[in-house]
Amino acid sequence: MEIPLFSDQLPVTSDKSEVRQSRQSPIQNPHYCFPALDLYDRVQQFWQEILPLHQGKTVLVVSHGGTIRALISTATQIKAHHYHAIQQSNSGISILDFENTASSNAKITAINLTQHLGEVLPKLKNGKHGLRLLLLPVNLPVNSHNTQANDYTDKITQFLKNVDLNFCLSNHIHDAESIVESIIESHSNTPVHLQVSRQDFLDTWHQQISKRSLDYNALSTGLIVADTNTISHTLSQILGLKSTTSLNINPGEITVLFYPTSQNKPVLQAMNINGSF
Repeated sequence: MEIPLFSDQLPVTSDKSEVRQSRQSPIQNPHYCFPALDLYDRVQQFWQEILPLHQGKTVLVVSHGGTIRALISTATQIKAHHYHAIQQSNSGISILDFENTASSNAKITAINLTQHLGEVLPKLKNGKHGLRLLLLPVNLPVNSHNTQANDYTDKITQFLKNVDLNFCLSNHIHDAESIVESIIESHSNTPVHLQVSRQDFLDTWHQQISKRSLDYNALSTGLIVADTNTISHTLSQILGLKSTTSLNINPGEITVLFYPTSQNKPVLQAMNINGSF
């Protein structure tokens, strides 16, 4: 099935403020040449036609990045006005798992994996100024008897050793402090490490950031270590999902959120990076 690639056209205007507003509200803005609803209808039809033909199989879909975002959205009930909440890089790999091929409802297993392109983290597409959060979910306590937890701690420490971190933030769950300390020790420039007591700190922080515009011309990168449920809940808010059932967040794998200076809405750059490519 061929889908016309109208999905990422720019607004017919040279005003930067209108471009920014158009991307944040693509359906309501009258200047925007963005047939989002038509695109969503077409990719929904694609799922309905393709899924029954490939039960129990792995299907590779190669398409325009904008169409891939629409495919992810329609398969997980993400509304069209959250279209720009997901980044899809050229040749980035996103993975959906349809447990029931009779239905077009899927779980997101990974978004925008680019390690096979030689990138540790996906390149920034919404400007290089803003706040980038690396979310690391943990469920298992780290101790000398927990081989699985220790393995992914070592793996993620190695993966992030060349990423410039400005700060680390964690709460008092599942030896999060031990994980952060392991990562910090691998960096020559020691980032600031802050601990919080509130379980919902990530949701609260996201809500506060979303209410204001970032006003500094730099990139600040922070590592956030929290339990899987906390991270899943925050991502559900960002994508406009009613529940976390469409997100398969894996402990020990990195999810990247970027809050561009140019807008107050975050972009999900990647989900479940594990450094395996």
